[in-house]
Amino acid sequence: MIQNLTKKIKPKLVVSALGITVASAIIPLKAAQQGAAIAVSATVIAGVKTQTLFEISELTITNADIAKGYVDVFSAYTFSVFTNSKKGIILDLNPLSNIFESVEVFGMGSTALLGSDGGSFTVRSFLPNNSKHDLSFRFVLSPAVTAGTYPWPLNITARAIT
Repeated sequence: MIQNLTKKIKPKLVVSALGITVASAIIPLKAAQQGAAIAVSATVIAGVKTQTLFEISELTITNADIAKGYVDVFSAYTFSVFTNSKKGIILDLNPLSNIFESVEVFGMGSTALLGSDGGSFTVRSFLPNNSKHDLSFRFVLSPAVTAGTYPWPLNITARAIT
């Protein structure tokens, strides 16, 4: 009779032991899911991209310009800006020739006077993406320049203010 009782109880004990083992494995897993936290951070680097919409390819200097000592070129460079910088952008103007002693840049609510070695034109304001801008220039001519048509004397690139 004891053997019969053991045969009946033994399978129930095994099933109960399995149930306790499975339950104890599940409970810590659920607790870990509820209490776990992961910290995530990201740094977005300020960037800028410009698209040239129009750029004069040549600069014509007349005898009248030489007599004045300068030549004005209005709306010579039109471009659109795409940036994530809230602080603004810097336009770097690099000379491609030595026909001017200095250049004054007008546009985007700012003015800059740069030497014959070029320089930077800073716009310290938020620029909406795909905004269109025009730049105009006054080139103070080099004393050695003669009347004629010259390739556009500046290369313009942009970078974001970080």
